[in-house]
Amino acid sequence: MDGRARIIGRVCRRGRGAAYIVSSKRTGGVEWACFSGPSVDLKGDYIEHYAGLDRFTPLLHAGGGRWQALSACLPEELLRRDEWYNDFVLKAGVSDILGATLFDSSSHTVILGMHKETGKAPFAPACVAALQQLLEPLGGAARLHTELRDLAWKSCIARQALDQLAAAVVVTDKDRRVVEINDAAERIMQRGEALTIRAGRLVAPDEPGDARIGALIAAAAGTGAVSGGHMYIARRGLRPGYTVTVAPLRPDLAFHDAPLAMILIADPEARALTPRDLAELFGLSPAESRLAAALAAARER
Repeated sequence: MDGRARIIGRVCRRGRGAAYIVSSKRTGGVEWACFSGPSVDLKGDYIEHYAGLDRFTPLLHAGGGRWQALSACLPEELLRRDEWYNDFVLKAGVSDILGATLFDSSSHTVILGMHKETGKAPFAPACVAALQQLLEPLGGAARLHTELRDLAWKSCIARQALDQLAAAVVVTDKDRRVVEINDAAERIMQRGEALTIRAGRLVAPDEPGDARIGALIAAAAGTGAVSGGHMYIARRGLRPGYTVTVAPLRPDLAFHDAPLAMILIADPEARALTPRDLAELFGLSPAESRLAAALAAARER
């Protein structure tokens, strides 16, 4: 690796930055990009405009896993009249690009382009050969980066969706270790009268309840589990208690191959519909919605 590292160093010294671009096949646009060198100031322009005019990237997609030079792929007379080349590439002080597709899947494509500064000598064959030897490990890193980003987006979207639910939701593994929790569940946990989280695990306030919730989660998150169960957690005085439902999640949602359970907690004192909610749902006037909310509150009491 030392010899190749020295050659890569010469590539970087001869170059004038680089671009790492993750494109989404679902949207047809750039999902994430990292630019270095003078072109960093033009990254936003590329994503918003020049990506759609880029003549080089489609050629890299069809390149069969090898490094290609822009100057060898597109004729000079074409580049001389090209908006992307003149207003983006040359504007960044770049005259040639050595690029390759690092990763290509059904949903994403990742490319890496090494930029050659205007006036510098062309990329030497030895440099291209050294980069070719690095294509496989670079491709593995690009695949991992893309998959981790995809998981992060899915997790973010799922969390926001959970937070829109009125029901309290907790996701745990079979040992009751909490994997996810939404805002409604956090509010219940803070009261300390139903289920709580202790040392990262979901527990009930009394021994019989704790044994029951533990058994339900173990059954729902066990291998091959197809059904869940229910339990009731009473509260002090005459206040209505919590209804808890435990259900298995689909096997493909398993966390590191460990099955998960979803716990739904029905809060009897969850927020009722506001006058504004009633007005939007049923087209009521402000006065009508206030009256309806007051009648509903009186009925609950």
